[in-house]
Amino acid sequence: ATLWFNLAHYALRVWPWIIVAVVSIVMFPMIPESYSELGVKAGYPLVMNTLLGPGMKGILIVSFLAAFMSTIDTHLNWGSSYMINDIYKRFFKPNESEVHYVFVGKIFTIILMVLAAFTALKMQSISKAWEFIFSMGAGIGLVLILRWFWWRINAWSEITALATSISVTISLEVLAWSQTIAAGDTYELFAASPILFGISLQVHHKLMIIVPLAIIAWVTATFLTNPEPVDKLKEFYNRVQPGGWWEPITAGYTHTLQPVSEGFFMQWIAGILMIYGFTFGIGNLIFQNYSLSVILFGCAGIGSYLVWNRSLSKLN
Repeated sequence: ATLWFNLAHYALRVWPWIIVAVVSIVMFPMIPESYSELGVKAGYPLVMNTLLGPGMKGILIVSFLAAFMSTIDTHLNWGSSYMINDIYKRFFKPNESEVHYVFVGKIFTIILMVLAAFTALKMQSISKAWEFIFSMGAGIGLVLILRWFWWRINAWSEITALATSISVTISLEVLAWSQTIAAGDTYELFAASPILFGISLQVHHKLMIIVPLAIIAWVTATFLTNPEPVDKLKEFYNRVQPGGWWEPITAGYTHTLQPVSEGFFMQWIAGILMIYGFTFGIGNLIFQNYSLSVILFGCAGIGSYLVWNRSLSKLN
């Protein structure tokens, strides 16, 4: 399922967007004056308005609304469930009835809606908001990988990594706010870049600050807190058979299954060949670069064979 998600998400889904973007450049090399406030973002609605009839426009608008609503209600329910199950129920009211939790969940949903609406009204750029969210989760990446290979990582490692990323990201935004106000300018949420040591920090600069600080924080938290219970670690190891640093847990074990790490880098390269081969192979086919497209599809085929063959060998 994860393999199909990556193939569909990166290799298939992006090309309809790219085709529309290229068509908009050809049809509207200069954005009309009436759309000037939108800038280059006007390309998509211009193509839609020019090429689609009333029926297709209606279907497209309905699809936009459906996608928007499915995302909104998913995240509202998701966020509310976190607040109830992970915080409220665990630390404050552990023995209440389900009716009580449902009622409090509705209150949390309303609070999240109000906060989301307030934030949306203050935003001027979707791309900047995405960069902000991306930065908040940047520090947890290494933990999510290493937890498969190092027995010592625990829940506090992940919590600390995420909390550090969020704290540093918000601190940088507060710095941008204070510098904007000090300069006598109007502050807009996520629009200004903080200046540190004379450098205007873009998203890649922020990651160079956030990720190292998060690593220092979560590694420190890992050694200051207790590991997960040995029984749980052994249960996980017996089920997954991961590679890496599991010696304290596997002392005296005899392995009947191959560890995940065997051929790990070869599988990583094979996955890259498959995803990137299909992604750029489809693109070159669309733009009639047939020779390069054949080469890329060949690379994708080799990668697919290696990934699939490895999966079958593990099942057998």
